[in-house]
Amino acid sequence: MRSSELRDELLQQHASLRGRLDAARLAVTRWARHEVPRTHVRDELAGFAHALRGHNRLEEGALRELLAAVDAWGPARLEIMVEAHVREHNDVFEALLAVSEAADPRTAVEEIERLRQHLLEHMAREEETFLNESVLRDDDVAIDALEG
Repeated sequence: MRSSELRDELLQQHASLRGRLDAARLAVTRWARHEVPRTHVRDELAGFAHALRGHNRLEEGALRELLAAVDAWGPARLEIMVEAHVREHNDVFEALLAVSEAADPRTAVEEIERLRQHLLEHMAREEETFLNESVLRDDDVAIDALEG
């Protein structure tokens, strides 16, 4: 897969994850208003978690090789991505568990909103740092060589 194709796929997945996250937030809100059962919330959260795991596997696997070789900053970008993702995975899955196990719907609403904000910020940082045309590009010209 070409770098630009990978970038496009990962950005599409980010858009899909944003939609799934909004659906999960809506499910929690509707549960808090007694419009849907808790099982609906858990189903939405499970679908989101599954999509997020698949996205993370693709992102980490594909970017590991590409980022290391893209330019002089590649190894540093790779180290940041790996460190951030390990921490991120733990935080996200703990937050998903907290939402799904919340006894009080108001607590679940607060938790999903914190999770949503955190993930939106995380994806925005990834898009700025890793998933852009200057990093994931199809040519072989190193960026540092152009700047020198």
